[in-house]
Amino acid sequence: MVLPLDMPDDYIWQPGSGKSQLADLGELAVRLGSPVTYDRRGTVYWLTDFEEGIEGTLNGGDGTGWEVRATHHHSVRGYLCARLTGGSTGNLTASVGKRLSPALFTTYGLEVTFSCESDLSQVLVILQYNDGTTRHYTSLQIVPSTGEVDYRGSDGNYHLLGYVDIDNDDPDLFYTVKIVSDLITDQWVRVLFNQTEFDMTGIDIYTNADASQPRIEVTAGVISAAAHNGIAYIDSMIVTVGDP
Repeated sequence: MVLPLDMPDDYIWQPGSGKSQLADLGELAVRLGSPVTYDRRGTVYWLTDFEEGIEGTLNGGDGTGWEVRATHHHSVRGYLCARLTGGSTGNLTASVGKRLSPALFTTYGLEVTFSCESDLSQVLVILQYNDGTTRHYTSLQIVPSTGEVDYRGSDGNYHLLGYVDIDNDDPDLFYTVKIVSDLITDQWVRVLFNQTEFDMTGIDIYTNADASQPRIEVTAGVISAAAHNGIAYIDSMIVTVGDP
C-alpha cells in the first residue's frame, strides 16, 4: 500500500486525513509501479519493460548468430527482458527499438537499463528525430571493457565524454543510462549514467539531410567483439519529452 507523503504511519488510529499533491506524472508512474524510477524529469511518452516480450518493437542485426529475443534469465523488474546477441561477422550488431510519431516538444530523452554478459565491443543508445527534411541524431556509445563513454558530435564522429564504472561480464548487474537533447536547436542537453551526470550544454548533435516521413526512432544496440557473439540484456526503454 502506498501512503500519501504527509500521512503518518499510524494514520489508521489518528483523526483527520492526509492529502498530498503529486509532483508530476513521473511520480504518478512510480507510484503505480512502472519502471520510471531513475530520472523523473520530463513526461513519459513511451516505455517498455518487455513484459509482453519483444513484439511491437523493431529488431535487427548483422552477422553470423545475431539474435534478439525475450528471456527470463536476467532482469531487474518483472519477469522478462530483451536479450541482444550481436553477430560474429559483418557489422557485428543486434538492436531493439521503436518508431514513434513525433510529439510537440523540443527536448527528448531516452533512458535504457542494460547489463553486459560477454564479448561486447560497444553498447549503443540512439535517439533520432526526422522532421521530414533533416534527421537529427543523439547517439551514445559505451565501451564495457574500459568504461569509456563517447558521444556522437556534429561532425558525425564519436568523441570521449568520460569514464564510468561498469562490469563487462556480469549479466545480473544492470546500469541505467539516459541521453537528453534538444532536437529543435540540435544540441545535447545531458547524459546520465547511474548517478553520474554529464552536462552537455552547447554541444551540437549530428544532422544530415533525410526526406523520410517525420518520426522519432529510439534504439538500444550492441556491437560484438570481432569474431564473437557479444551478449547484453535490455531491461527497459523509456522515452520522455519536455525534459528541462
